[in-house]
Amino acid sequence: MTHSTHKAKIEYGDFQTPVELAKRVCQKLVELGVMPDVIIEPTCGIGNFIEAALDSFQSANKIFGIEINPDYLEELKAKQYFNASVEACLLFCKFEYITKLFL
Repeated sequence: MTHSTHKAKIEYGDFQTPVELAKRVCQKLVELGVMPDVIIEPTCGIGNFIEAALDSFQSANKIFGIEINPDYLEELKAKQYFNASVEACLLFCKFEYITKLFL
């Protein structure tokens, strides 16, 4: 990892949720009776929560993944999680734009 990459990861709080943790969180939501038809993942990274959600929520027919790192979105697209029954929208959004929307 280059120094600039490491610095960017620290600056943006880059932490990829482990797949196993994402699966446990989604499983707990299923146990609580959560059955979403739309899933929004505002910091989707490489897609660990999206993967867990697709496995856990058969009711979901739309997934929106938003990420500021275009390399992560490319990695997520390459995993080919999505099928014809789920409408997926993966968005690259610059950090500056997000802060203008919410701050």
